[in-house]
Amino acid sequence: MLIDALEKEDKKKVISSRPVGGWLHLFVALGFVWGASFSFIETALTMTTPAGSTFWRTFLGAVALVLYLVWTRSVPERKQITWVFLWRVGFVGLMLSVIPALLFAFAQERVTTIVSSILNSATPIATAIVILLAFRDELPSRRQVAGVFVGLMGALVALGVRPGNLGENDPVAVAALVGAIACYGVGIPFSHKYVIPLGVPAKTMATFQISIAAVVLAPLYFLQSEPLFRAVPDVWSLTQILILGCVGTGFAYIWNFELIDRAGSTIASSVSYASLVVSLIIGWALLGEPFSWNLPIGALLVVVGSAIMQSPQAHERVRS
Repeated sequence: MLIDALEKEDKKKVISSRPVGGWLHLFVALGFVWGASFSFIETALTMTTPAGSTFWRTFLGAVALVLYLVWTRSVPERKQITWVFLWRVGFVGLMLSVIPALLFAFAQERVTTIVSSILNSATPIATAIVILLAFRDELPSRRQVAGVFVGLMGALVALGVRPGNLGENDPVAVAALVGAIACYGVGIPFSHKYVIPLGVPAKTMATFQISIAAVVLAPLYFLQSEPLFRAVPDVWSLTQILILGCVGTGFAYIWNFELIDRAGSTIASSVSYASLVVSLIIGWALLGEPFSWNLPIGALLVVVGSAIMQSPQAHERVRS
């Protein structure tokens, strides 16, 4: 019922006027930034709670985006900011920013950044399932589906998962991570179908998404029973949190909207494959996390799956 109503309303909207151009640079940038974000979250959790880590990164992202709109003289006209736009982009904020960020921060106190990024790489699977169930006009091609499952196999190999065995991982943390990627699976195709067609510039959509998310997170952080801060941050820690907020939670969502618009939901969700490779390297080389033979093999399969999904043949049906 709700989906049908939205589809009827969208027929009255103007389809996005932004040009559809190359998207590989967006894919690479997001993979690098979001791959590094796992280690930045780890740093933030040494100084504040999961709710605090999520709030501060979102608040800093919102501030950066608002300042960017003002600096570029791109403050939207009032007629662009309709109630339809606000509730849709607010829903995206919940699905892509509030809920998954809280769940990831919660989980990363219980599992390594490598495990978090590996499970995050299942985002294309969640996205494909949601598309099949609710967004039938954006069905992935056979090649894209093949790429998704090759990448998933790589993630499972890297995680060391065997039938009935999650390895030495906290099942509650794993469940939280699965819940987070399920949110991504809803938020990405919803953005493609119901937010981008409204014709609002990507930087405006990202600014409102992150700003609404920050407003929602504020009471969850400031009214929690735990102390707001766990330690006094040093300069390097503050630098990482600023990068996590301003770039990883701010500007990255401009790129994310543009990638969804240009390449479609299936390819946009496969950014998690690229971020996995970055996170594996950082976790092993910089954080000293455990590294075993299955990690490079799994990462290689992830790269192969990502390459299959990005091939011209796979892209043919993305914008159908």
